[in-house]
Amino acid sequence: MRKVCSPVLVVSNPAGNVMTTGPGGKPRLRRILYCTDFPMNSGRALQYAISLAVEYGAELTLFHVVEGAPDLTAAKAVISARTEQLDNLMAGNSSEHLKVKTAVRCGKPYEEVVGYAKQVQAHLIVMTARGDSLDRVVFGSTTYRVIQLGPCPVLAIHT
Repeated sequence: MRKVCSPVLVVSNPAGNVMTTGPGGKPRLRRILYCTDFPMNSGRALQYAISLAVEYGAELTLFHVVEGAPDLTAAKAVISARTEQLDNLMAGNSSEHLKVKTAVRCGKPYEEVVGYAKQVQAHLIVMTARGDSLDRVVFGSTTYRVIQLGPCPVLAIHT
Protein backbone atom coordinates (compact mmCIF):
# COMPACT_ATOMS: atom_id res chain seq x y z
CA MET A 1 0.00 0.00 0.00
CA ARG A 2 2.87 2.40 0.75
CA LYS A 3 4.42 1.84 -2.67
CA VAL A 4 1.43 2.08 -4.99
CA CYS A 5 0.94 5.42 -6.74
CA SER A 6 -2.85 5.35 -6.86
CA PRO A 7 -5.26 5.55 -3.90
CA VAL A 8 -6.25 2.27 -2.27
CA LEU A 9 -9.78 1.70 -1.02
CA VAL A 10 -9.92 -0.98 1.65
CA VAL A 11 -13.29 -2.43 2.59
CA SER A 12 -12.46 -4.76 5.44
CA ASN A 13 -16.02 -5.63 6.46
CA PRO A 14 -18.17 -5.82 3.33
CA ALA A 15 -20.93 -7.64 5.18
CA GLY A 16 -21.31 -4.71 7.58
CA ASN A 17 -24.09 -2.34 6.61
CA VAL A 18 -21.94 0.76 6.90
CA MET A 19 -22.51 2.20 3.44
CA THR A 20 -26.02 2.27 2.08
CA THR A 21 -26.64 2.35 -1.63
CA GLY A 22 -28.75 4.65 -3.69
CA PRO A 23 -30.22 4.31 -7.17
CA GLY A 24 -28.27 1.96 -9.40
CA GLY A 25 -26.33 0.53 -6.45
CA LYS A 26 -24.19 3.67 -6.16
CA PRO A 27 -22.81 4.06 -2.61
CA ARG A 28 -24.35 6.82 -0.54
CA LEU A 29 -21.61 8.51 1.44
CA ARG A 30 -23.15 10.83 4.01
CA ARG A 31 -20.20 11.32 6.40
CA ILE A 32 -16.54 11.38 5.35
CA LEU A 33 -13.79 11.56 7.95
CA TYR A 34 -10.49 13.06 6.73
CA CYS A 35 -7.65 12.34 9.17
CA THR A 36 -4.48 14.41 9.15
CA ASP A 37 -1.32 14.82 11.18
CA PHE A 38 -0.51 18.04 9.25
CA PRO A 39 2.50 17.04 7.18
CA MET A 40 2.98 19.14 4.09
CA ASN A 41 2.31 16.13 1.86
CA SER A 42 -1.22 15.35 3.07
CA GLY A 43 -2.82 17.85 0.67
CA ARG A 44 -3.43 15.15 -1.93
CA ALA A 45 -5.55 13.15 0.54
CA LEU A 46 -7.48 16.29 1.46
CA GLN A 47 -8.26 16.93 -2.21
CA TYR A 48 -9.67 13.40 -2.52
CA ALA A 49 -11.77 13.90 0.61
CA ILE A 50 -13.12 17.23 -0.64
CA SER A 51 -13.84 15.83 -4.09
CA LEU A 52 -15.75 12.87 -2.65
CA ALA A 53 -17.68 15.08 -0.24
CA VAL A 54 -18.74 17.37 -3.10
CA GLU A 55 -19.58 14.43 -5.41
CA TYR A 56 -21.78 12.69 -2.83
CA GLY A 57 -23.08 15.76 -0.99
CA ALA A 58 -21.48 14.35 2.15
CA GLU A 59 -20.52 16.06 5.38
CA LEU A 60 -16.72 16.29 5.66
CA THR A 61 -15.05 16.20 9.05
CA LEU A 62 -11.41 17.28 9.29
CA PHE A 63 -9.93 15.27 12.16
CA HIS A 64 -6.64 15.41 14.05
CA VAL A 65 -5.30 13.53 17.06
CA VAL A 66 -2.90 15.15 19.54
CA GLU A 67 -0.59 12.51 20.87
CA GLY A 68 1.01 12.87 24.30
CA ALA A 69 -0.43 16.13 25.68
CA PRO A 70 1.21 16.44 29.13
CA ASP A 71 -1.68 18.02 31.08
CA LEU A 72 -5.16 19.49 30.67
CA THR A 73 -4.00 23.11 30.27
CA ALA A 74 -1.43 22.16 27.62
CA ALA A 75 -3.99 19.92 25.90
CA LYS A 76 -6.51 22.77 25.66
CA ALA A 77 -3.92 25.07 24.08
CA VAL A 78 -2.81 22.43 21.60
CA ILE A 79 -6.40 21.51 20.72
CA SER A 80 -7.19 25.16 20.07
CA ALA A 81 -4.11 25.57 17.84
CA ARG A 82 -4.83 22.35 15.93
CA THR A 83 -8.48 23.33 15.43
CA GLU A 84 -7.29 26.58 13.88
CA GLN A 85 -4.92 24.62 11.62
CA LEU A 86 -7.82 22.41 10.51
CA ASP A 87 -9.91 25.48 9.73
CA ASN A 88 -7.01 26.88 7.68
CA LEU A 89 -6.84 23.70 5.59
CA MET A 90 -10.06 24.72 3.91
CA ALA A 91 -8.79 28.14 2.87
CA GLY A 92 -9.06 28.16 -0.90
CA ASN A 93 -10.87 24.81 -0.89
CA SER A 94 -14.32 26.03 -0.03
CA SER A 95 -17.44 25.07 -1.90
CA GLU A 96 -20.91 26.42 -1.26
CA HIS A 97 -22.23 22.86 -1.32
CA LEU A 98 -19.72 21.50 1.19
CA LYS A 99 -20.55 21.07 4.86
CA VAL A 100 -17.30 20.94 6.86
CA LYS A 101 -16.74 20.23 10.54
CA THR A 102 -13.53 19.94 12.54
CA ALA A 103 -12.63 17.73 15.47
CA VAL A 104 -9.49 17.35 17.56
CA ARG A 105 -8.96 14.60 20.14
CA CYS A 106 -6.11 13.59 22.45
CA GLY A 107 -4.81 10.04 22.67
CA LYS A 108 -3.40 7.27 20.50
CA PRO A 109 -4.12 8.21 16.90
CA TYR A 110 -5.54 4.90 15.65
CA GLU A 111 -7.74 4.46 18.74
CA GLU A 112 -9.12 7.99 18.47
CA VAL A 113 -9.75 7.71 14.72
CA VAL A 114 -11.57 4.40 15.09
CA GLY A 115 -13.55 5.61 18.11
CA TYR A 116 -14.55 8.89 16.47
CA ALA A 117 -15.52 7.14 13.22
CA LYS A 118 -17.80 4.84 15.22
CA GLN A 119 -19.22 7.74 17.22
CA VAL A 120 -20.20 9.79 14.16
CA GLN A 121 -21.04 6.72 12.06
CA ALA A 122 -18.59 7.68 9.32
CA HIS A 123 -19.15 6.06 5.95
CA LEU A 124 -15.57 6.55 4.75
CA ILE A 125 -12.21 7.43 6.30
CA VAL A 126 -9.63 9.19 4.10
CA MET A 127 -6.02 9.25 5.26
CA THR A 128 -2.45 9.10 4.02
CA ALA A 129 -0.09 6.12 3.93
CA ARG A 130 3.55 7.17 4.14
CA GLY A 131 7.09 5.89 4.19
CA ASP A 132 8.82 2.73 5.28
CA SER A 133 10.40 3.71 8.59
CA LEU A 134 11.47 0.89 10.89
CA ASP A 135 8.88 1.92 13.50
CA ARG A 136 6.06 1.58 11.01
CA VAL A 137 7.33 -1.75 9.72
CA VAL A 138 7.76 -3.22 13.20
CA PHE A 139 4.80 -1.71 15.05
CA GLY A 140 2.35 -0.96 12.24
CA SER A 141 1.14 2.41 11.09
CA THR A 142 -1.92 4.34 12.13
CA THR A 143 -3.38 3.75 8.66
CA TYR A 144 -2.98 -0.02 8.94
CA ARG A 145 -4.51 -0.10 12.40
CA VAL A 146 -7.48 1.98 11.25
CA ILE A 147 -7.94 -0.38 8.29
CA GLN A 148 -7.88 -3.37 10.65
CA LEU A 149 -10.14 -1.95 13.35
CA GLY A 150 -12.21 0.74 11.66
CA PRO A 151 -15.97 0.55 11.28
CA CYS A 152 -16.02 1.62 7.61
CA PRO A 153 -13.96 1.57 4.39
CA VAL A 154 -10.64 3.44 4.38
CA LEU A 155 -9.28 5.32 1.37
CA ALA A 156 -5.49 5.34 1.80
CA ILE A 157 -3.62 7.89 -0.29
CA HIS A 158 0.09 7.36 -0.81
CA THR A 159 2.09 10.55 -0.36
